[in-house]
Amino acid sequence: MAAMEPVFIWPHMGHTLDLMVHELFTQVGLERFLWLPGPVSEESIDLGNNRYTESCSPYACSTGSLKESLRSLLRHLEDDAERTGRPVEPRRIVCLMAGARGPCTFGWYAIVQERHLPQEFAHDLEKHGHTFEMTTLGLSGGAPDFLRQLARLGNPERLAGAVEYLDAWEHGLERLPVHQRLRARLRLALCVDRLLRPVRAKMEAAEAVRARSLAVRAHEQEPGATTRAYREGLALLRDAHGVAAIRGAREKALRLLDLVPRDGAIRPRIGVVGEIYIALTSFANRGAIENLLGRAGVEVVEGITLSSFLDGMLREARRRGWAKHPLLQPVLEILRKRNVNLLEERPRTPGARPFMLREVGGDGLPTVGHARELIEHEGVDGILHVYPFKCMPEGMAKDALNEMCNLYGVRLLTLSFDKETDIERLKTEIGTFSALLQMEVQRLGAPDRERFRRSKQAQVRWRQALGRLTTAMHDENRRRQHLG
Repeated sequence: MAAMEPVFIWPHMGHTLDLMVHELFTQVGLERFLWLPGPVSEESIDLGNNRYTESCSPYACSTGSLKESLRSLLRHLEDDAERTGRPVEPRRIVCLMAGARGPCTFGWYAIVQERHLPQEFAHDLEKHGHTFEMTTLGLSGGAPDFLRQLARLGNPERLAGAVEYLDAWEHGLERLPVHQRLRARLRLALCVDRLLRPVRAKMEAAEAVRARSLAVRAHEQEPGATTRAYREGLALLRDAHGVAAIRGAREKALRLLDLVPRDGAIRPRIGVVGEIYIALTSFANRGAIENLLGRAGVEVVEGITLSSFLDGMLREARRRGWAKHPLLQPVLEILRKRNVNLLEERPRTPGARPFMLREVGGDGLPTVGHARELIEHEGVDGILHVYPFKCMPEGMAKDALNEMCNLYGVRLLTLSFDKETDIERLKTEIGTFSALLQMEVQRLGAPDRERFRRSKQAQVRWRQALGRLTTAMHDENRRRQHLG
């Protein structure tokens, strides 16, 4: 019996992620097997909130997004069969989901979704012989066979290095001669690099275009002009494939935003930090970042981005890989006995110290570290902290941010989001925050641009000096504790 053709779904978490997944599958010739998610909406939250109602809002949003994708996909397959007069072709529905560890409920999302989604859609799946599975990062038992199938369906040459490596891994990579192991690993590295370079370029382009739009929207003279230009730019990026084409589309998209008519006023700038799903998914923050702040005349600088999140994950994966290497473990053990801790787990953002000293799970520590970076080096006028209601890591980060912002004299607005959809309270809080920040801008010299520039430079120098002093005092205190 022929293997069922796959179709891949994943929960929506902003345009950048969707563009990256689409680019990756395009590079291996499998884009026709993707079912892109729609934007998260009020209906998504309602669909995802029928179980575990006490969970954080990203669970409801992501689960609802997956349910909407499954519904629309199954309906599409039936409609397509009816249109062509052929029976519905059974498909292998594969849900792409990230995994996690530590004291954050995100690590449970894939576990409960894999359990309940097939139960909820059992009738529709069984009716036409579809299967459903959840896959997270890692090598599952059926990975080699599945990858071979994908290579046959897509571009075999692009996936040859990965297929060869998984074949060797399946049959005992470490038992192979050294030259064969090196060859397999080299071909895998070249394969991954060739596939991920355009994906990385697409991610960086999407983030650059988004960053420009978040600054331009605060100055637009025609309401909605920035949003139209941003959507046109996303369409250009979506149709561009390969590093050179993506760079060209990026420049065109940025030019579209530069052409939006703007006033020349000096506007407040705020840094946005917090939990990544809330920060990057527009409806999850009720449009606060992409729309409401801009309408209130506030420029936005994002502290949490998908690239920074993924870079942190990759650094940790490399560290674990080296730490578990059989040739290095005896050496590392000897060094540990001499109190030299190489390849030990390190904080993802060391700049969070001394306001937060260790990892607390989720995005808690990066929230604090990114906020400090924005205050000391970007010179933002305020910090906006967005997070899910009842999120423990971000609740701990909130206390650290309060202490930090009080020290630096920077205004802080914290916004928690659950499953409510009313935004009147949100508009009031953002409007008040914007008015206070505008007063700060005027205190620094606006609308006199030269006076404001000098004041802002002096303010940034003072913040950096304060930051160096704070770090030095913390390091000295730790040294005395160690000696004492």
